[in-house]
Amino acid sequence: MDKIPQRSILKGGGLATMKFLDSVIRQGVHASMILLVISCGKLDTPLPENSGASIIPGGTSTATEIFKVTVGTIYESDTSNTVSAQGSCSINSGDSPTKTCSTITIPEGQLYFGKLRINATVTNKSKCAIFTFQPYYYQMSSSADFKPSNFNSSFAALDCSASPISIGCYSGPATVIAPSFPINTGIYYLPSTNPILEWTVDSANSIRQTKNFDPGNKWTTNLLADRTIAQTDYIANSMTDWQFTCDDIFSDEQYSIILKIADADASTDDHLDWE
Repeated sequence: MDKIPQRSILKGGGLATMKFLDSVIRQGVHASMILLVISCGKLDTPLPENSGASIIPGGTSTATEIFKVTVGTIYESDTSNTVSAQGSCSINSGDSPTKTCSTITIPEGQLYFGKLRINATVTNKSKCAIFTFQPYYYQMSSSADFKPSNFNSSFAALDCSASPISIGCYSGPATVIAPSFPINTGIYYLPSTNPILEWTVDSANSIRQTKNFDPGNKWTTNLLADRTIAQTDYIANSMTDWQFTCDDIFSDEQYSIILKIADADASTDDHLDWE
């Protein structure tokens, strides 16, 4: 049976320390496993630098908006950090509690060589006591001798059949945003003190250089229609979407945004993606 990790959420933000939530259960990504099981106990460790999370003061609110997610890109070589807006999605009090947004499509070169900037703004804190960010990821292999299909000679083979499964058997921004991934696969925040959050994900091109394999735009895109079919460097049923969730003080889900990101090709497909 393919091994999908239990998903935990850590508290994050600024100088705040992280603690495990005691019990939260989410929808499953594997038929035989619970998608989200929060372990008991505490981890009094500051949010690591590579989490990509930062806290921004301020923010405005509208009458009906609960929270909003915006996506932009920054070319990795742009020292001015100019953000190109790519799309946004908001959920309002009159919407269905779970909203899958229209796909945000980014030109493939701009996405491959660009850092992804994601911003989440909780505009109605009374409706969102606990805000959870689940970054996208997927499992590449369950083999005992795994090397990605696009790797260079310095990539050492990994045993993806052993438990716990190595972080190198996965791909996607959750691997660098969630502390101690895959033990934890997301982070939670308290909008009462942190209403606006921002994450920056390194470009796929930089991942190629640091991790010694090229994930292409599969690094950030999650537009895969049939997730039950295995592909090269993809274990069936292992993909987890970009998801942003508001819970009440009882940890009951109130509102949730599922985000889809895709790349746009011109005449040829120059960087790997799912479609």
